[in-house]
Amino acid sequence: MTISTKGLFEQIELWVLAFIIAVALFNWPILSIPSPSERILGFPERLVYIMLVWMLVILWAYIFDRRGSS
Repeated sequence: MTISTKGLFEQIELWVLAFIIAVALFNWPILSIPSPSERILGFPERLVYIMLVWMLVILWAYIFDRRGSS
């Protein structure tokens, strides 16, 4: 049995997995790994981590939505 990528992106389980991964990445044990006192380009590591993860979650949702709807 073969599953096309279009069918894979339309499955609700993939969206649930994306939500669970996003929640896990913003949960406290993972969020405490970057140090608030260390800086990257003048910004605290934790802020850079939050912004990067947030952009990746949005990009992931955009790609899944575009591929599932076409």
